[in-house]
Amino acid sequence: MTPTFFAETEARSHVGDCVQALRDFPSVPTGTFDKVVRARKLKPDQWVVRVQWALPPNASVHFATLLHLSFNVQTQPKPVTDDFSKDDFDRLVVSSHSS
Repeated sequence: MTPTFFAETEARSHVGDCVQALRDFPSVPTGTFDKVVRARKLKPDQWVVRVQWALPPNASVHFATLLHLSFNVQTQPKPVTDDFSKDDFDRLVVSSHSS
């Protein structure tokens, strides 16, 4: 099946929209919320939208002591992003269009 892409104006109009995942994706569970952060051109007249997902924080904290010094290091996961063609966007997420 050939994907359907957004036109530039339609893709750009979705930037800032709140979205919710309707299905599980790798690293993104069903029901996850966040927003469209970018419209990206693949080819002339073929645009996709990028969603950055708000995932539950899985921060790690590491403690170390060396001689008389203590070190605490906290790591945060990198944001997960997905690019969607128009048909995938319509099928896999629900959007509250902000225009």
